[in-house]
Amino acid sequence: RWAAKEAVIKAISSSAPTEPNLWKGAGAPLREIEIFMTASGAPSVLLSGYPLQVFNRLGLSKLSVSISHSGDFAVSQAVANFQQE
Repeated sequence: RWAAKEAVIKAISSSAPTEPNLWKGAGAPLREIEIFMTASGAPSVLLSGYPLQVFNRLGLSKLSVSISHSGDFAVSQAVANFQQE
């Protein structure tokens, strides 16, 4: 799930180039990102702390995440969507 947390940070960061603190400190923001499995088995994201503040300030409305693994390797993709007006 580490790969998913990094993908989430990158998805938010790509929308917030003026927020360098998302990467500040040995993985500190990653502790404020929870990846969990829904009842259907799909991965989902729960933000708290600073990543949640940035997410809300940017007007983002949804984070989608996908995780895959094979043996010792894992890959993840995250997409951050803006609210539609």
